[in-house]
Amino acid sequence: MGRKVLHIRTFRPINRGVLGVALALLVALVGATNAVGFGESVVPAPKGLAPDCLAGASLAPDSHHEVDWVIWCGPTAGRFEIQLHPQKEAGPVSLSAEPTVGGLGAKAPPTCASREGDIFCKVTKSGPVIVRGSFRIPGNVCTEDVSIWINAGSFSGAGKGGGPWGCPGREPSVPPTVAHIVRFHERELLGPALEGRHRAVVREAVWLREHWIEEEPVARWSAVAWGAPVDEEEAVELRLRLESVEQADRLIHAWLKETGLASIYAGWDSGPGGTIYVGFTRRPAATLARLRKAEPVVAPQWLKPFPVPPTHSERELRALAERIDGAARQREEEGKSGFFLEEAGVDTLANKVEMAVDRVAAARRWVTETFGAAAPIEVVKGGGGELL
Repeated sequence: MGRKVLHIRTFRPINRGVLGVALALLVALVGATNAVGFGESVVPAPKGLAPDCLAGASLAPDSHHEVDWVIWCGPTAGRFEIQLHPQKEAGPVSLSAEPTVGGLGAKAPPTCASREGDIFCKVTKSGPVIVRGSFRIPGNVCTEDVSIWINAGSFSGAGKGGGPWGCPGREPSVPPTVAHIVRFHERELLGPALEGRHRAVVREAVWLREHWIEEEPVARWSAVAWGAPVDEEEAVELRLRLESVEQADRLIHAWLKETGLASIYAGWDSGPGGTIYVGFTRRPAATLARLRKAEPVVAPQWLKPFPVPPTHSERELRALAERIDGAARQREEEGKSGFFLEEAGVDTLANKVEMAVDRVAAARRWVTETFGAAAPIEVVKGGGGELL
């Protein structure tokens, strides 16, 4: 998991490299990042909806008018809809045969209907499934696009557009490497990696790669959805971690408002293995126990105090970051040289204000002169972006 830095203001963008893919679900939470590179189909949907699916399509043998399509789905129970959407130039799309559904989560055959030139197939599942079908259009499927969408209310799975596999320039996906799967599991502390058993992780990675090749639906879907194939239990675990992170900011700040404890609150951050660190400057363990008891946290066992007890509240650090920002702006307006402040923000777990600058040594001297050597300020090298 990447550390969370609450940014106060950006003079010019910082290119620090990838700390992790930004949580698409958490765009409202300033600076929250996560090492998991996931797709939209993992975002928790309302009960009864299941968008955890991935679409694939290949050119039917000896045909330029027919496509064999497949939908691989993860473990979420619920309903979703497959939509075959042709371009206007492609002409009407028709099913070559009724689609079939298989897998442990299969409940009933898909029900399909044509509407306004599109075909819609409704599917209900109780777990992982694989849906297969084929369609035809009058024109050439390699030049006249038919998109395959996966709909679950306002939530979407991983749809597919463009020509199917087998068309010029369109090749099927290649299996993920064992090394990639191992790195993912060890970074996210999944399965045997949570206990540090490297050889067991390698064995699992080999098994998952074989399952991907055999088109096991969870392995296929998760390879795109999470960035590497996982098994069903791990998919549920990752989903719970995501839901826990999504929930953290909302519940914590609602509780702070009710209790009036914002003055001792030092922030929250996500950590390895689903950990949610929550910091308080006074009685951290007891205060966190109050929060855990008072709020309906989906995984209360993951809420933990900061590894190092914080001494400054988030409110204090935000105020200090604003002071740094203002002082640096004034300094620039006065034409003083030495360094350029790119960004100032709260580094939550470090319990400090982080300054990203172009010249570290000069900025550190200025910090000591202006705020004192003991100020909770960390100066780091910025990315040197252009002035906005």
